[in-house]
Amino acid sequence: MARPSVAVTALIAALLLPQAGRCEDVDRPAQKDGGPVGFMDRTGKVVIKPQFDDARPFTEGLAAVKKEGKWGYIDHSGGFAIPPRFIEAKPFRDGLAAVAVVGKGNRKRWGFVDRTGALAIEPRFTFASSFQEGLAYIGWAEPGTDEDRPEPGQSGRRSGYVNIDGTVVITLPRQHAGGSFSEGRAPFVIRFEEGGSRYQAGFIDCSGRIVVPATYQSVSAYSEGLAAVENDENLYGFINPAGNLVIPHRYSFTRCFSNGLASVLLEGRWTYIDSQGGVAFAAKEKRDREGSEFQEGVALAHMDGRDVLIDVRAVPVTRFDPRCDVWPPLQFLDWDENPRRIAAAIFSEGLIRFEDRTAKANGRTRMGFVDRNGAVVIDAMYPEVGEFSEGLAPFSIKAGVFPTIPEPAGVRGE
Repeated sequence: MARPSVAVTALIAALLLPQAGRCEDVDRPAQKDGGPVGFMDRTGKVVIKPQFDDARPFTEGLAAVKKEGKWGYIDHSGGFAIPPRFIEAKPFRDGLAAVAVVGKGNRKRWGFVDRTGALAIEPRFTFASSFQEGLAYIGWAEPGTDEDRPEPGQSGRRSGYVNIDGTVVITLPRQHAGGSFSEGRAPFVIRFEEGGSRYQAGFIDCSGRIVVPATYQSVSAYSEGLAAVENDENLYGFINPAGNLVIPHRYSFTRCFSNGLASVLLEGRWTYIDSQGGVAFAAKEKRDREGSEFQEGVALAHMDGRDVLIDVRAVPVTRFDPRCDVWPPLQFLDWDENPRRIAAAIFSEGLIRFEDRTAKANGRTRMGFVDRNGAVVIDAMYPEVGEFSEGLAPFSIKAGVFPTIPEPAGVRGE
C-alpha cells in the first residue's frame, strides 16, 4: 500500500506498508556484504577512495561508514570526524544520530550522539529511529522480561518517543507500537491478541493524543494533508488530519500524494487521482507498469517499452534511451529481511540513477547517472551507486551494497 514512518523493529517491519521516498526521509540499513565503498562527486570524480565496508549518504555534513566491523562518521574530506566504535549507526537528523553499542548483559543498546561524537542521549533503548519533527521513536523492555523474545506491541516490550533532550515525552500503552511523525501525525498499531493474530492502526499527534482511532487494517504517512487507509475489505481511501474520510475506499493500492496527485490502482489500471479523488489520467493498458510519485513536477513511468518522465498532464517530457533501465526500480527489495514493494525518490540532487540494460543482459551490473533530459552525466561503470547527498554519492566496486530502501514509515495489520 502506501508509505509512512515507523521504527526499526521486527514487528513493525513486518507490519509496514510500502514506502515511496518522498514521503519519508531515508535511513539506509547496513548491508551484510559489500565493499569497498567510496564517494564520487557529480562529475563522477572519485573524491573519497573506496576503503569502507559500507556507507550511508551524507546528512548534516557527516556520513556514517563502516570499517573493520565498526561504524563511525566521516566528513567531506573522507577523514573520521567520529572514529568507528559503534555496532550500528544512522544518519544525523536535528544534530543527533542514533547509534548502537554493546550494553549491559552483552545486549545491543541504542542512544544518540552529537556531531562531536559525545553521547547526547545515553544508550538505554532496545531500538531507536532517527528524529522526525523533533521526536524519535524508541523502545525499551520492562524490567524482568525476556528481552530476546518480545517485540514492540507484545507484552513486556514498550515504546514511545524521546525528544532531543533525551526525555521520553510519549509512552505508548501496552500492546501498542508506533511510527515516525509526518505532518504532525504518527501512525500507531494495536495488537489485539497475544501472538500477533490481529492488529488495527490509527494516528496520534505530537502530544500522544489519539486523533484517529485504530480502526484501519493499515495506514500510510500523511503527505500533502492526506493519508491512505485500508479498510476490512482491503481497499484504500484517504483521510484528512482530522480523520475524516475524504476519498472513499475503492483502490487496490495507493502511493502518497505529491504535486497534488497520487498513483492508485483502480479496477486493475494504474491511475493518478487528485486530492478530491477525481481521475487526472490513467494508464492506457492494464498491463502498464505503475508510475512513481511526482518529484519536481515529473513522475517516472513506462510507456511503449521505454522509461519516461511524464508531467502532471501525463505528457512525456523525457524519453530515456532504451538501453537505460532507470532507477528507482519499482520492485520488491529487502530491508531487515522483510520484503516490501517500495519506490524511491526519482532525483538525487538533479540526477537519476540508471542501469545499463546491455550489461545486465550479459549478467553484469553497471550503473551510472543521467540528468532529467536523459543525457548521461556519469557513465555506467560501477556495480553499485547510491544517491547524491550534499554533492557526494557512495559507490562500490562490488555489487549488492546500495539498495534504495527508506526507513520504514507506516504500519499495517494482518
